[in-house]
Amino acid sequence: MSKPPSIRFFLGPNANATPPYMNTSRKRAVICMSAILFLVVAVYASASYRRNLIWRDSLALWADSVAKSDGKARTHYNYGNELAMAGRLEEALREDFRSLEISSYQPKVYFNIGAIYHYWGYTDKAVENYRRAVDLKPDFVEAHNNLGFAYYANGRFDEAMSEFNAAIKYNPSHVKTRMNMAKVYSARQRFEDAAAQYRMILEKMPDYAEAHYEIGMIRATQGDLSAALVELNEAVRLNPAFGAAHSALGYVYERQGLMRYSVAEYQNALNIDPRDEDAAKGLRRVYGRTR
Repeated sequence: MSKPPSIRFFLGPNANATPPYMNTSRKRAVICMSAILFLVVAVYASASYRRNLIWRDSLALWADSVAKSDGKARTHYNYGNELAMAGRLEEALREDFRSLEISSYQPKVYFNIGAIYHYWGYTDKAVENYRRAVDLKPDFVEAHNNLGFAYYANGRFDEAMSEFNAAIKYNPSHVKTRMNMAKVYSARQRFEDAAAQYRMILEKMPDYAEAHYEIGMIRATQGDLSAALVELNEAVRLNPAFGAAHSALGYVYERQGLMRYSVAEYQNALNIDPRDEDAAKGLRRVYGRTR
């Protein structure tokens, strides 16, 4: 199964202005007027400094904007994005709902609400909000993709493919959708159709390690271990930190009886992720056979 859909954020402006340096060293002998002028400039500089601190922190910027402009939908939407980026999803959801109270015609807000629910595992609510997003914006590729993913995760393959085809209609090069289409084909045992989707991705992105990995897994499932090794080795060449590909290589070498290579790849996988249960089980299995 492909990875859970990510939440999409649209960041607000982020000013990086540096507060002016104020030279406060003064001689004791100053006239009253100069002292008053200095105080006025110091107060102004302090306010400017605080404002620049806000602009350097986009989360604080949008919190400040919401406090000053509570009636603007875009302000709540952007603040919700920043909260979600910070992992504060419950607060983000409140801001998204507040944004919709002000203006309901916002497909991106419905998308973000759906993504949060999807992340939490509330698939029905996720589907409902993704559907609203594509109803408002039929060419919303990411929403079609996530909606299709939600259907796929629930075994509703026909509906999933319908959404993936809609996404591809508007963006034939959308990698995540092609990957997810391939997942559906694999689930239906249509392995060559799945491989064809991965090949389409590689035509545009020949260095995309995950596509090589998935083709390798298909070939291993079909029993073509030599072809599987070619793809899996290419995956780890392109991404040496690809733990799952190292683990898969360990499994393929194990099936070929090449235990020394198998141990090395399982160990590579565990070095990358010590919690890789498949690699740990494979390593114990190989050691058990060689004793």
